[in-house]
This record gives sequence, structure tokens and C-alpha cells, in this order.
Amino acid sequence: MVLLESVFTAIVAAWTSYSCINNECCNDEWIRSDLSNLPLTLKSKVYGQHLVFFHLICNNKLRNKINEAVTACPRALIIIDEMEKMPPGLIDVLKPYLNFHDKVEGVDYRKAMFFLLSNNAGAAISTKTFDFWNAGRSRESIQLKDFENILQLATLNDKSNGLWHSELISSGLLTASIPFLPLERLHVKQCIRDALIKHKFVRTVQEIPEEKVQMIADQLAYFPDDSKVYATTGCKRIHDKVQLIMNDY
Repeated sequence: MVLLESVFTAIVAAWTSYSCINNECCNDEWIRSDLSNLPLTLKSKVYGQHLVFFHLICNNKLRNKINEAVTACPRALIIIDEMEKMPPGLIDVLKPYLNFHDKVEGVDYRKAMFFLLSNNAGAAISTKTFDFWNAGRSRESIQLKDFENILQLATLNDKSNGLWHSELISSGLLTASIPFLPLERLHVKQCIRDALIKHKFVRTVQEIPEEKVQMIADQLAYFPDDSKVYATTGCKRIHDKVQLIMNDY
């Protein structure tokens, strides 16, 4: 019996190892504890966000979804989007998971990461970023401290914000607030080049027709009206635009 159990265990381990070659698994091969390459990865994939360091969840079954995600993978990355549309108080279901508990209902949440995304300070962030541009200061000179008051006021005073009067704030459970800056035309062009390769219109960066990159970029809306520095929708519409224009090319 012991021999059979050992053989079975070995087979399961071998199959798990094989399946994880091409499929995402909750292990060190897929989730690296060494973050030394993270800045380079973010720079190559998240354009124009030097301040920024996916389960996508936003519904009335939040607690169960989080429990399922972390039970399946203790190091789950949980992203809750559109916080500005969430009823105030709902997000407080996270408090037990972010607090200093070894386990909650038998599950250890200490290795999980929670990202809360909100657009409630979007207009203020854009205005502040434009002030830097208008003053001739480089985008990279912007520091996190330049937005601390803006983000704090947006979180505390906006009643439509899901974090308004949240216990996560009053208990000091949020590690940091990081603004996503509006994207300039050069960032949009980087997204266009990525989309051209992803949809296999070209194989390498060297094959990308720059006149098409310019044409696609010109199809997007920009603000403010007088200077058109920032893309209104960032890179959200890029893939649709690329396919529409390149299929007619």
C-alpha cells in the first residue's frame, strides 16, 4: 500500500510539473519572489507609468470570490476595478484579509496582493500632470508625493468613491495610493506597435510601418483641446483601431 501511494504521488507530481510548462500554476516558476526584473518588465509593458509598480472582481459575491482565489493560490493577485462605482462600505469585506491575522476561516491571506483601481481622481490627476507639462517639467520628474494630497482628498471627500469612510483607510490597511498618469502620444504609439505584433500584422519591431503607427495614432482623440497632449482613452481602443485600419491596408 505504501508503495502504491508513493507511485501515485510521483505520478501526480510529474503530471503537475508537466502541465505547468505551458499552463499558469501557483509555484515559483510562475510567481517569482525575486522582483529584480520587475522594473524592466513594467517599463516594457506599462507605458508612461513610472510611478506604478489578474483576478478581476467587482460584484456582490466579493468575499466568496476572494476566498476561492486565495484558497486556489495563496499568492493570488486580486484586482478590484471601478472602485468609484462600488457602494461605500462594500469594500470593507477586505478588512479581515488585510488585517494582521494568520488565517481567516482557515485560509492564510498574508501572501495575497490586493490592487484597488479607481477613476474618481482621474480629472485631478490629469490636471496636475498637465501643469507639469505646461511648466516645462519632464514627466519623469513627477514624484508620488506630488499627488498625495490629490489622492487623499479624492478618497476622503468623494461620496461616490467605494473607499469613502472605509475602515480600510481608518485602520491604516492600505499600503500606498499610486496615480496612473494620462498617456501621451508617444505612449500610445508604443501600444500601437505592441498591438501590431500581437495581432501578427508584423513579426518584429523592425517591420513596423511607422506611417501606419502615425495614422492609427491620429485616429484617436486627445486633450486638452488647445494642445492635445494626452490620449482621451489612453490605450483602451488601440487593438480595435489597429485591426480595423490594418485589415484595410
